[in-house]
Amino acid sequence: MPQPSGFSRLSATILTLSLVLTGCGEGSSSSGSSAASGSDATGDSSLPDTDGTIAYDFSLRGTEDNPRVYRRNLQSRSLGVVQSDDSVGGQVFAGGVYEDDLFAPAVVTASPDAVSIHSRVTGESAELWDLGKGQEPCSVRGFANSDLASGLVYVEMSGGNLTCDTSVDSDDNTYWVKFENGKVDRWEADGKSTYSHVYFNGEGNIDLISAHNHADKTVTLYDESGRVLQRLEGSTRKPEIYPMAAPGLTHDDTYVGVLNDDRFLATTVSMLVNSGLSGAKPLLTGLSRNARLASRSLIEDDRYAVIDDGGVLHKVDQINRSASVLADFSQKYDNGWVIDEVFLVGRKAIVLSSTYDDVDRLVSTSEAHSIDLASGEVTLLLAEDSAFRAARTDSLLFINYLNSELRYRTLMIQAAAEPLVTAVETYYATAQNLARGGDRSKVFALTSDEPKAIDSPVALLNPEIWEVNEDTGSYLGAVTKLQYNCQSMDALYAINSHVSVFSFCDDGFALQELELERGWLSFVTSDYRTVN
Repeated sequence: MPQPSGFSRLSATILTLSLVLTGCGEGSSSSGSSAASGSDATGDSSLPDTDGTIAYDFSLRGTEDNPRVYRRNLQSRSLGVVQSDDSVGGQVFAGGVYEDDLFAPAVVTASPDAVSIHSRVTGESAELWDLGKGQEPCSVRGFANSDLASGLVYVEMSGGNLTCDTSVDSDDNTYWVKFENGKVDRWEADGKSTYSHVYFNGEGNIDLISAHNHADKTVTLYDESGRVLQRLEGSTRKPEIYPMAAPGLTHDDTYVGVLNDDRFLATTVSMLVNSGLSGAKPLLTGLSRNARLASRSLIEDDRYAVIDDGGVLHKVDQINRSASVLADFSQKYDNGWVIDEVFLVGRKAIVLSSTYDDVDRLVSTSEAHSIDLASGEVTLLLAEDSAFRAARTDSLLFINYLNSELRYRTLMIQAAAEPLVTAVETYYATAQNLARGGDRSKVFALTSDEPKAIDSPVALLNPEIWEVNEDTGSYLGAVTKLQYNCQSMDALYAINSHVSVFSFCDDGFALQELELERGWLSFVTSDYRTVN
């Protein structure tokens, strides 16, 4: 049967990210925890000149029985089928997951038979690894080195029962596929281990991979080829490793934080790899097994992180590697409240917390507090009988909610300005821009000023979509007006002005493509199949 246009099933060409690496042979099919021997490359291994400009995007569409990969030309808007059967997809990140220059010039998809990679630069696709096992793909994602010609793809496949299972007793199989110099190697983590994190060094290259074992509370560190570098074991919980600030140029000046049993420790990558936690510096002790990283500072802020332990918030200085109590919400925690998220905005930590109805476990009340990072002063910003939906850029935090009149409002928080609440019905969404350079975030808002009757639906009536400035929050221009009602519209990612969104409107859940500059919204699918 002929393959769809643009896809060579057993092509000797492996399209790696925004550059095309020609001459890669078929992937190895041997298994085991060590790296499998790679196939020799064939053909020309040169890298064509390219400025990395993204010209295409890819989406997953179709029903569960007939999934397909589509390619969108972002300039002409033309859409066509690339291949069939691929049911899960993920980004291929380059530049470092926590770097300012993060971008994703390719996507990777998986079917029961193969793993394929799709270049957003050339629009071409090729098979990376021929599975040939008929297992159900559960998830897939990729990571690339700074040369954009080598990297790793993580694939999770169903086990013997052919269904994806996220439980501790899961029989799913996990694989790492390494591509480099025209070869493709595959290796598996030891035991029932799943991907935890990929760490990049200061040059934007893959440094370490951590995988956690469900059964024995261990985390194993691997290099790109699957060689075991270190194994950490916890007594009461699985150790969790977090990058601390930006990575240095060497292992000696790159620090990580480790949440292990009742302690939060700081150590260098060099010490972690060579001697585990024996030389690590304890920053916090006496923590409960429920302690967790509550802030998103690893992406948005280089200075502080916030650890939540039963409502007690600890501020971790990632530069000086010290810690202290920031605020104590333990009394509210004991009364059924939970801290959902902590955002760092300038010199403030914004804490979102909620309590749940005992019957249906839905959010009954939410609060937003601001904490001064220097003084620890706590200020209540907002309290509503509504769930909060937060979105942010580097400069702004948007908190969407329903007020007491069941009207949508947004609390907008800036680093150097007083918080404000929108006067009309609004819903803000943000997306990380996965193109190289340009804006780091894309923001759009739904607004509606149509009058509502008492029996009107709890939604924005015929909302208008606006493009929003990522630094100031001001409207840049109207995108389009919808002729139906929406409860929400959030974003998965953006490729410059092209945004992948998911919405809950009159016709239910939908995945869509939103073009901010040219003012169109295109339907993708009504199921949860997506690239994320």
